[in-house]
Amino acid sequence: MKKALAPFRLKKSLDGVFLQSDCTVRQSLQLGVLTLAFLFMIWAGLYFYAQHLQSIPAGVSLSGKDFSGLRRNEASLLVEQVSDEWEQKTIEVVVSENGANKTSKSMRLSEMGLSVDLESTLAKLFRGTEVGQADVLDAHAAADQKVLLPSFMLQEAKWEEVLDWVKSFERPAHDAEVVYDPAAKTWLLQESQVGLALLDSDEKLLRDEFFSLVRNDLSGPLEAVLERIEPPRTTEEVRPLFEQAQNLLARNYQWKVDGETVGFSFAENPEVLSVEVEKGRVEIHRGFLQAFFHEWATNFNRAAGAVVAEEPVLQEKGYLKSEYTGEFISGRTLDEEKILQQVLEEEFSSDISELPFVSTAPQVELAGTGKLTLLSEGRSSYVLAHGEDREFNVRFGLSKYDGVVIPQGAEFDFNQVLGWVTYEAGWKPALAIFGGGGVKPVPGGGLCQVSTTMYRTAINSGLPVTDRKPHSLDVNYYQQYGYGIDSTVYPPEGINLKFVNDTPGPILIHTFMDEVNKEVFIYFYGVDDGRTIELKQVINRPVNLPNQVTYTPEIDTGLQEVLQKGRQGRYIEWEWNITRADGSVEKRVIETLYPAAARVVRVGTGG
Repeated sequence: MKKALAPFRLKKSLDGVFLQSDCTVRQSLQLGVLTLAFLFMIWAGLYFYAQHLQSIPAGVSLSGKDFSGLRRNEASLLVEQVSDEWEQKTIEVVVSENGANKTSKSMRLSEMGLSVDLESTLAKLFRGTEVGQADVLDAHAAADQKVLLPSFMLQEAKWEEVLDWVKSFERPAHDAEVVYDPAAKTWLLQESQVGLALLDSDEKLLRDEFFSLVRNDLSGPLEAVLERIEPPRTTEEVRPLFEQAQNLLARNYQWKVDGETVGFSFAENPEVLSVEVEKGRVEIHRGFLQAFFHEWATNFNRAAGAVVAEEPVLQEKGYLKSEYTGEFISGRTLDEEKILQQVLEEEFSSDISELPFVSTAPQVELAGTGKLTLLSEGRSSYVLAHGEDREFNVRFGLSKYDGVVIPQGAEFDFNQVLGWVTYEAGWKPALAIFGGGGVKPVPGGGLCQVSTTMYRTAINSGLPVTDRKPHSLDVNYYQQYGYGIDSTVYPPEGINLKFVNDTPGPILIHTFMDEVNKEVFIYFYGVDDGRTIELKQVINRPVNLPNQVTYTPEIDTGLQEVLQKGRQGRYIEWEWNITRADGSVEKRVIETLYPAAARVVRVGTGG
């Protein structure tokens, strides 16, 4: 029986414990609910007090409105009215460029993002005399008075719009530049520009100044000062490069070729220049110039001609002459590097010069001898002495010598080939020099142009000259290409030009007249023995004679009669050195005297 009763007692005990625990939990819950209810009642009481029973302390005003004794609902309505008034207030926003050039705009505070924080302002009002000095608008009010400021908020998006308007007056700083304008085809100077900017530090100051003005009842304008931003590279630093480019653009190069003038100018080809401001230099594109002048080369280059001369035939007057086929055309290749250097050289010259060519002699072959080499060239100008009849005589005279062959070792006789110079022989009248200074028309006038050119060709070949007479006048049109190297001829008086062919083979003469440039050319083709010629003018001085004065009673005292005008003469001397292939040098001298004439005067002693 005892074993059966034990479980029952245990279960009964456990039930008692569970019953006792349930009672404790129910009591705890009841106590918690009562506590919460009590706390809610306290909060509700306090809220009711704050909303309906608490009033703002006496002497507290907000923006000129008295809030003394107002309860919350009444104060809220009045704070909203104050907020509306504040948001409608305006402030003048001024933008200045470093204190000058001011621009202003009137803005409402609401446009600038300013608004009143209602809850914070109400809390400040109800604190009353406990607020800090920063909340007080009127610091000079009576001790028992508190004129408060509202609590403000700033909407960042609208404040950014104010900053955007201020920054609309900013401008970037620009460096000075020298730029190429393809439309105007020139280089322009873009001057530097000082920038203006509202600095980050100034943005913060502007914000602080805005709130300061608000606290002081908008006592002044809000000024945003844009600071100057200096460009790193100024106009004065760049101007020398621009002036250098302008100087190059002003250059105009000209050359003569085939009787015409061709030119190149940077102004017409400004893209050839490169202005590198950062490197501080103006450069000329060599590649552009090379391409430009290479195009010229294709237009002006020409191949050398080819001439085949027949066996020379003895003429009636005892000299040899050969008929030939082909053309004595010298080939030429534009010296592109030389013309390039002329353009690139720093010292510009506006003189018109000959277009530089590298010449190639024509291929000349003489029957019985073979190929001949160009030995020398003679050249003279008649641009200062030309006329239809004179040019005819020069042309006619040149034709007599074209194709003449001088055998090796033979002496050339100018007058022998020339023959009689008469009207019957086909010559025309033109001026010639006579009597030591006078000029008059004679048949063949102008032949000295041919003899002078022939003489210069012989000199340039280094041939021994056996007979030569200079002109009796210093003729200006013979000064070019060899001042003092001239020769006159006059067959009736035996005035002649002679020289010896001391080369290893025959010499073939070719003559040419450039009627466009008014120049005469004579070429000697022969066998080259390696000699070189050096000509150097060492003396060129005037020569004067004293006046010749005679006295005669046939003329009244004090009167003069000029019987002959005086004329200044000139003495010219050239060193003429021939260097042989073996290095030996033969020194020769060319002397020319243009005689002076004395002034002859009769002075009267009569009366």
